[in-house]
Order: sequence, then C-alpha cells, then structure tokens
Amino acid sequence: MMEQLTLFPETGFSKGLPEELLEYYPGLISANDGNLLLETLIRKTPWKQQLKRIYDQEVITPRLTAWYGDPETYDYQSLGKSRPHPWTEELLRVKALVELLPE
Repeated sequence: MMEQLTLFPETGFSKGLPEELLEYYPGLISANDGNLLLETLIRKTPWKQQLKRIYDQEVITPRLTAWYGDPETYDYQSLGKSRPHPWTEELLRVKALVELLPE
C-alpha cells in the first residue's frame, strides 16, 4: 500500500516529500482566516470529477477538482477543454499573499 504524503505534519516535512518542492510559511494566514477560507472554498467552489482517457478507456478521476486562472493565459478551447473559472475574491487574496513571498 502506498503511503499518503502529508504536506504539513506537526514537525517538519513529510517523509518522502522533496524539500525543494514546497516552502512552508507558518502563520501566513491566521487559523481563523484559514478556516473561513476552507469553508468558503468547500461551499462555493464548483467541484467536479473529470473524465479522462487512460489506455483507450474513459475513466472518472478519483478527485474533485476545480480549475481557476487567467482566461487569456489558459485558453485550451481549441483542444476541446474548458476554460478556467475566473478568480474568486478569496482566491485573489491568497494569490496576492503568495506573490509577495520571496522567491
């Protein structure tokens, strides 16, 4: 059985997760704001499962997903794929916070 990686364990990085893959900034969003954001994302996001073709067979992905982004950056309409949802107010606030972080 494959072990599920935990991004933010109580101490340090998850076993097997490459440190160069993730930077953790504790306290970037307060616990209260984080809880409100999570509740809002769960309630308002148009989550859906995707239909993917794997080995000549169509399967439903096991995870709910929602795609957000700048429409002019991600235009795959010509390939028959949908465009991203426009940024929500909540996601724009998180995006602005992340963009201020050092590279």
